[in-house]
Amino acid sequence: MDTNTNDFEQAKARLRDEFPGWSIILTRDTGRWWATCGPLPRGDVTGVSDVDADTAGDLAVKLRAVPRKTPDRLGEAIVAARRRDLLRGAGGT
Repeated sequence: MDTNTNDFEQAKARLRDEFPGWSIILTRDTGRWWATCGPLPRGDVTGVSDVDADTAGDLAVKLRAVPRKTPDRLGEAIVAARRRDLLRGAGGT
């Protein structure tokens, strides 16, 4: 592994540590950084599931701006969505 590759891997590790739940990708052909997450909770049609940037630093800035539910709040949101589906007769699973 050369120095540049090691630097990229370290940057990816830092991003993964700061943004758990996001997959961090550096495309080799374009050098573009991506973060993806998902699936989004049922009914979340306005949520952000992918972000891209030219650098790891820019990606971190963009990810910090993405509103995210904490894991415990996310679980509550999923349960609430399923209850709504059941009340509507959708039989959410």
